[in-house]
Amino acid sequence: MSVQNKFGVLLPISALPGNHGIGDFSSGAFAFVDWLKKVNYRYWQILPLNPLGPG
Repeated sequence: MSVQNKFGVLLPISALPGNHGIGDFSSGAFAFVDWLKKVNYRYWQILPLNPLGPG
């Protein structure tokens, strides 16, 4: 039986560089996805999946 490893990374969108001091789906996210492809990562898990609370 052959097992194929799949790799990914857990990174909140807010940890990406952005124009407003917090990450978003702008050029920083596209650059990050390009890097994932370059290093053969297959998955990007983003947390949290709900809106952040104040503070």
